[in-house]
Amino acid sequence: MSSTAAQVAQAVNASPAAGSLVQASLAGSGTGVVQSQSVTALAPAIVEAGPFAGSYGTSFANSPGFPQDAAVSYGSGAAIAASSLFLYVRDTNQQPAFYIYDLLVAPLSWNGLDSLLLRGFWPNEGSIEQLKIVGLAAQTTPVPEGSSLALLVAGLGALAGSRRTRRSAK
Repeated sequence: MSSTAAQVAQAVNASPAAGSLVQASLAGSGTGVVQSQSVTALAPAIVEAGPFAGSYGTSFANSPGFPQDAAVSYGSGAAIAASSLFLYVRDTNQQPAFYIYDLLVAPLSWNGLDSLLLRGFWPNEGSIEQLKIVGLAAQTTPVPEGSSLALLVAGLGALAGSRRTRRSAK
């Protein structure tokens, strides 16, 4: 089944559950066909026992039991490198219950080294209950260099030539 971008945006905006979380909009005409994607679970990039736990620190402000502000700061060690990276801030007692920010697009364009300062979430009503950075690890696909590719083609050509020579010698 195929859907256009306009149809997907319309379906998202028509859903009361989705509409309370996001508002879909179109950057173009909306006539392009949306390609289906396989489901990929996002894995936490910062967790208490994760690989980046020693590299980053999180401090909360306002009060220990009712933090409304937070800062995520890089200290040292491995920095997060990901192809998709999102900041998730939650307080289940408030509306909206959570905020999700794409850390890799403007205006954030987070490089993994700058501090993230979080202020003004649910002022005087709620607190930051949970703060996570989730993402997909950056995946690189090695691309052969031109010289390696030329060497491979030359080797295959020599192999094909030697087979012809053997056949004609028989």
